[in-house]
Amino acid sequence: MPRDERGVTLIETLIVAAILVLILAGVYSFLLFGQKLYFSGAGQVELHGPVRLAAEKINRKLRFAGNVELLEADWDPDAASTDDCSYIYFDAGGGEVILLDSDGTQILSEGVITELTFSAEGGVLLFTIRGEGDSADFALESSVKPLNLIGSIGGPAGAQALRFSMPH
Repeated sequence: MPRDERGVTLIETLIVAAILVLILAGVYSFLLFGQKLYFSGAGQVELHGPVRLAAEKINRKLRFAGNVELLEADWDPDAASTDDCSYIYFDAGGGEVILLDSDGTQILSEGVITELTFSAEGGVLLFTIRGEGDSADFALESSVKPLNLIGSIGGPAGAQALRFSMPH
């Protein structure tokens, strides 16, 4: 056979196949990384929304409060009187933030909340909401200064419930 009609050798075919496998492995790992990043971000977005919404609802309820009191850990929502005041508390069993008032019980959050704690600095109420999803954790610290506050906010720091009333 003349030299110029020679075909591709087995070694050359194997080298080309090995190079293609390396290129495809690189592309696959890049796509896998992108997919992991997407699902991680989607999990964070699914968690941030409910936590931020719960914080906003707490802010709205307390913005015009006249009296705010942080409650002890042994506080019992079943024994609470809602004649003159309302309550916001964390239900660990359902993972929900709940408003209890004269209209009944209203859930302020989805069941992704893992912790809600209140504390006070003078006339400012500070609170932290933590949430946990399948692939992410998120904590949001917020504060609200009740505009009609009479006196200061009393009670134990780290409380998971509070009582508030609106001025008459």
